[in-house]
Amino acid sequence: MLPIAWHPDDDPLDIDSLQTRAVNVPVRDGEITRAEILLTPEANVNGLPACPTVLYSTETAATA
Repeated sequence: MLPIAWHPDDDPLDIDSLQTRAVNVPVRDGEITRAEILLTPEANVNGLPACPTVLYSTETAATA
């Protein structure tokens, strides 16, 4: 999980209200086939909710 900067007064559904970050994932962890941006305010304090709101999702086919 990588937190992104978000302010409560911003519209979480407006992609321009989010600041992007980059993550380098070691190849040994496997191929990344799915990424999601979840709306989970204070997840660092309360943990992830059972059904977080998905703001954006992208998926690619795995290569063999």
